[in-house]
Amino acid sequence: MWSRTKKNTSDERRKKSHKGRYILGVVVILGIALCVCSCIRIIDPVAYTQAILDVTYKNETEQYIELTGATEEDAKQVFESNLETTAKIYKNAKLPGELENNYNQLFKDIIMRVQYTVGEATKDEGGNYVVEVSVYPMTLFDDTYETFREKSAEYAVNLSNSVMEGTPVPTEEEMQQAVYQIYYDILKAELDAGLKYGRSETVRIHVNKTEEGTYEIPEEDIRMLDSKLISQEKLSGANEEAREDEGAREDEEAMETEGTTEGEKSTEE
Repeated sequence: MWSRTKKNTSDERRKKSHKGRYILGVVVILGIALCVCSCIRIIDPVAYTQAILDVTYKNETEQYIELTGATEEDAKQVFESNLETTAKIYKNAKLPGELENNYNQLFKDIIMRVQYTVGEATKDEGGNYVVEVSVYPMTLFDDTYETFREKSAEYAVNLSNSVMEGTPVPTEEEMQQAVYQIYYDILKAELDAGLKYGRSETVRIHVNKTEEGTYEIPEEDIRMLDSKLISQEKLSGANEEAREDEGAREDEEAMETEGTTEGEKSTEE
């Protein structure tokens, strides 16, 4: 009975460690998927790009409304749509109401603190523009990566010890909520302490003329900008590690199943 309990506890620890890396990988998602399709006919490409980025990341609507003719409600919805997209990361986890609200405010604060500077524009022969934007990558998730790994591992060890002492094993949902709470506390503390940013990088945003004679920024350019605004170096590594661990675990389970089957055949013979 003791060895069986130990194995179950080890499995829970492995699941929890894997879940921690998975959450880190998912947060790479903070790539904030956009759908900004507002078009205008007469354009100052620099002002237009500034307006699109400001309404998207800063929830600043005035210039966007002035240039595109959008309503206040439509302008605010651009930012809210980004927030809702990001919120899917933790809403799928079935978090308690208070923790979900905390994450909602946390990601709102994160989005609004991304840093960029819109530079000059050049025009090509087709009437399209290229606007240079200097991006200063936020390093929040990279800076908290090791702390989260340590805290989630500590939680797994404490959970193991508690179960060994007779405490009932928590449900998968309860463990998931515990890890999300740990990660929220780490991110919030770092946010309150002051965000850090990496070296600036210049990206090129296209303001293209459509067949109708209006202008728009391609969605892929905004997605590219998203990926640059928040550093993903360590998070990408965590995501890859999680996939490798999952593959190794599946191989191990397959070998155990094969071994069991062979043993059963041997017994029958």
